[in-house]
Amino acid sequence: IEWHLHGLLGKVLPRPPAHAVADRGLELFQAWAERVHFSPLAVECVVVNSECGYAGRADWVAWVNNKLTLGDIKTSKKVYPEMFLQNWAYREAWNDSILRLDGLFVDRVRAGLIVRVPLSLTEDAVEEVEVPNDSGLFDVFMAAKQIYDFEHS
Repeated sequence: IEWHLHGLLGKVLPRPPAHAVADRGLELFQAWAERVHFSPLAVECVVVNSECGYAGRADWVAWVNNKLTLGDIKTSKKVYPEMFLQNWAYREAWNDSILRLDGLFVDRVRAGLIVRVPLSLTEDAVEEVEVPNDSGLFDVFMAAKQIYDFEHS
């Protein structure tokens, strides 16, 4: 999927070898992307929140159904609530950074999505879960970060 997304942005890369399950996941992702009018702005983009002291790499920022959205692609068995924390943190980092892509300033991201791609040939669609628009999730992320920092200091 990452290879495909880079291609949508015009970055030509050799196609990585893939098993049938990965090929099926790509097909399902492409069908979803077409259905939601997916138009990527950035893929595997580094996001930094220097004020709060964290950074990461977001899977993608794209227009999804006409909303600027930061998305995470997951291959887990289900979508877990803690996945929302990472998405919120990356959204905050994206929005707090001054970002320029190809010379164009980009709007604030106001939506988050977890897109779970099946690891099975028996599932017939990706699972799309909208990240709740609850700024309290960022507070929970920061509390978890404080615990991590304490344990690793």
